[in-house]
Amino acid sequence: MKIIDWPWIAFNSPPLLRHLTDSALLEAIETGAIELDGIPDHAQALERTVQMATRAAKKVVEQDGRDGNIVQTIHARRAHPDKQKP
Repeated sequence: MKIIDWPWIAFNSPPLLRHLTDSALLEAIETGAIELDGIPDHAQALERTVQMATRAAKKVVEQDGRDGNIVQTIHARRAHPDKQKP
């Protein structure tokens, strides 16, 4: 029984990594460090964003669905701030 029809799923590179060449990406994997100009690497907002993207990735497979899930979560939090999870 197939749960996900993989041949029909479109895979995209993460936006932050699209500009990297294959050799630069392999070097980043080997060294464990990657330079992302203009992007803070230790900020509370970044941690919230990573957490939200991770939750969306666990719920939805395709990119459009993940984006929609994230946008809907942000909209719901703004509309109902009293119903936030602790």
